[in-house]
Amino acid sequence: MALTMHRLIVSVCAGLAIVAGCGPYRASTDPDAMSEEAHRQRADDLHARAGRHSERYDPGQIRVSDTTHGGYEGIAGGDAPGSTHPAPPGQVMDPTAGHLREARRLRELAREHEAAADALAAFEAVECAAIPPTERAGCPLIGVVEASRPIEGGVTLAVVEGENLAGILGHARCHVAFGRRRGREGMTSCPLYVEGAEIERVDGRLLLRTTQPSAVEELRRRVALHVGDE
Repeated sequence: MALTMHRLIVSVCAGLAIVAGCGPYRASTDPDAMSEEAHRQRADDLHARAGRHSERYDPGQIRVSDTTHGGYEGIAGGDAPGSTHPAPPGQVMDPTAGHLREARRLRELAREHEAAADALAAFEAVECAAIPPTERAGCPLIGVVEASRPIEGGVTLAVVEGENLAGILGHARCHVAFGRRRGREGMTSCPLYVEGAEIERVDGRLLLRTTQPSAVEELRRRVALHVGDE
């Protein structure tokens, strides 16, 4: 059975013991939203922003309303320093708490990006275990596809007689993972780099489809360029 990104995300999250940031992903932190490198850069930026907010949190500014006068003293640097505002006895005012909340929110978002990056890296490691790194970039469909036929969501591919179908399938799955990890940046030719591309073997043929309806025509266009290509 082919490894899916969803199954891999679950296993990566379990292995990393991440509670926050392990899906379901929001759109901005979905693994396919960007490359592994971009996810890690975004996480670093978010951690830095969170750190700046943490530095602005000052627990020394916490005040409790006066039980005698029914109010708390104004906080120096606030809108009305030295003033007294009505408040129920014992009410706590933490004027910089917003920075603490924002720091926590940003760190959770950073962890989601880190989990997405880890999932992309792990997906390639698993799918490309048998393929040397130097051989992962070349499109494995060049010169081996003799015919294609459109089906719902993509195409079926007939491979040239004598070619190792299992080997082509394994290399193709690796190629999909290779492209996903790099955000498909600059990868405009091979149909395996189309967004949402999935490939499997059925009855001696390869089924290449995409989970993205808007990418079906682009997938078929790219396949047509590879049929009979040498």
